[in-house]
Amino acid sequence: MPWKGIEFLNFRLRAVSPKAPFHLRGLAQGSGDASGALKRHRSCWFNGQKAETPVYDGSKLLAGNRFQGPAVIEESTTTVVIPRSFSCSVDRWKNYVLTRSTRT
Repeated sequence: MPWKGIEFLNFRLRAVSPKAPFHLRGLAQGSGDASGALKRHRSCWFNGQKAETPVYDGSKLLAGNRFQGPAVIEESTTTVVIPRSFSCSVDRWKNYVLTRSTRT
């Protein structure tokens, strides 16, 4: 059928490349004091109780920063809520590690 155009119906591609080295960039080391990242306080509700809650700027938190909930961390793509019964520490890879505390 020379009068018909060419039509691609199925196409499969398998590509392999050598593994490139991958290194995560760690955060700068800070102290246990996270006050440098504190943006403001705002009223929030936790378990039916109103609490003045610190709000931290996630882009300013450093490795080693720690604080007690209730707290809020604002990131550019998400918001993290730390309940009253948890403490939060920031590790060198910017993970927020929550630990249940005995404080209520």
